[in-house]
Amino acid sequence: MTAIIPRRYAGLVFSTLMSLSMSVPMSAVMLMVNGGLELGWKGFLLAWARAAATGFIVALPIASFVSPRIGSLTDRLTQAERM
Repeated sequence: MTAIIPRRYAGLVFSTLMSLSMSVPMSAVMLMVNGGLELGWKGFLLAWARAAATGFIVALPIASFVSPRIGSLTDRLTQAERM
């Protein structure tokens, strides 16, 4: 696969993909848990789109701020395996 985005944007790409991969399914599950299926499929999909967009808008800045710190913490908490 040929890279289409310069490496200098790797942090932003990672944060964006992580935010999307968490906010979209999580918003669907939370909507179902809180009675969203009672809206019918059309209402559910509209509410899910709004919830997913809101979740992504909240998650992206958090992921952008937190992921480098979590990476550093993970490095400190783990060590390379000896071969």
